[in-house]
Amino acid sequence: CIRDSLTGRFTAPDSGSEVRLDGELRGTIEEFNYDLSLVGNYKDIGEFMRGFRAYNRLKGGLQVQARMQGNTDGFELKDAQFLLNNLPDYGIEAAGSMTYDAVSGNTIHLVAAGELTSMAALVDWIDVDLRPLGRTQGSATITGTLNRPIIDEFILHSESDSGLSVNVKGHLEPDPENLDINRMNIDIYGPELAVLEPWTGSLPYQTGEFAASGILRGKRGEIALENFILELGNTDSVKASIKGSADNVASREKDGLAAISGLNLSLSIASPDTANIASLINYPLPHGFEVKGEIQISGNGDRMEPVGGVIELISSDIVAGITPTSGILNPSASPPLTGLQADISLELSDTSALSQFTTRAVPALG
Repeated sequence: CIRDSLTGRFTAPDSGSEVRLDGELRGTIEEFNYDLSLVGNYKDIGEFMRGFRAYNRLKGGLQVQARMQGNTDGFELKDAQFLLNNLPDYGIEAAGSMTYDAVSGNTIHLVAAGELTSMAALVDWIDVDLRPLGRTQGSATITGTLNRPIIDEFILHSESDSGLSVNVKGHLEPDPENLDINRMNIDIYGPELAVLEPWTGSLPYQTGEFAASGILRGKRGEIALENFILELGNTDSVKASIKGSADNVASREKDGLAAISGLNLSLSIASPDTANIASLINYPLPHGFEVKGEIQISGNGDRMEPVGGVIELISSDIVAGITPTSGILNPSASPPLTGLQADISLELSDTSALSQFTTRAVPALG
């Protein structure tokens, strides 16, 4: 039986990574245990991962400080502090514990915080480029294993120079069997829809301030949107509200709005004058009418069609009810609305009210 103090400094000649150990070793050559302090400076986090027989998509240099206790079968890192530097893509600080067992593998329990520019740094089920957001801060509790981390209490916050503010909370797992396990609640605010164009593609019209929220569930390539609400515009010009859901917002074959499929939305709209809407969507409408109503639309992100609802145009003499029966709505196109056909109902104070739409004389018939 041996009992000895251990002090060592180990350097990888190819990479320059360095590990220092200081503590006590007890036992025999066949069976032993140890209690060490560990200070490591890895040029590549992959070198550290190989010690746990694990692979992870994370990259960058890693600094580690921990108490390392173990035996012939495995070890645990206690009171561990980690600093991963792969800026400008991401930089992460974490604290907690990690274990390795020769039979059962590794486990982790970490509290992490840092800066990141892509969700792919965390899990591969959702890959969203966050660079247009500028400085994005996140935090999470991470459990599970190094190969299959479970990211709980995930919080992300950013405010870009363009005025776009994003807050995300959720629970993330790699490719779960139950698609309801992965969940992210998202709240977004912006001064103009143009701030979304890095993800949606060109939007040819602007409505002023907007706020949106929703819930994302699913896995890579199959992310459903639930409880979606978008409020935009103002009561002086055009005020609109969109509510609904989408079967998938993350097609691997398409980009921008075209990646969204299975949309079912309800659009509420109000404006003191149809002229505001006509100029917004570049579509000919008679001016001077108050607008209010709600329609239901369905389809994909770049091709939606009306399926129900009524829009009313109201003046002192006329109330027109417009029920769309067909048409194509593509928010990225200009004009966004084409091929519109609708059933129209009219209520008139007097038939002479129609004279404003024709050069012919219209008799007053009541």
